[in-house]
Amino acid sequence: MYPAQLVKLGVSGPELRTGCPTVVFGAVQVILPLQAGIFATFDSKVISVMEQAAGQRTGFVRFGGLGWDARAQLEALSRAGNPGA
Repeated sequence: MYPAQLVKLGVSGPELRTGCPTVVFGAVQVILPLQAGIFATFDSKVISVMEQAAGQRTGFVRFGGLGWDARAQLEALSRAGNPGA
């Protein structure tokens, strides 16, 4: 398991910053911070990776298979701002 910082959250997926090796990227599971109030694991896929200084990477992720309730919760949370890191 690799930790990641939540940079931005949207209904379709998050933007994550991590030091995780690039080869690991592909399918990922996203668990939002407790402060988000959404206690679910989201199956996701990294669609692009941007390399940054000091071994950090930003991954752009898309959620898959979301139900209507999860979409509504994510939409409300993304409108409220950053749920924490």
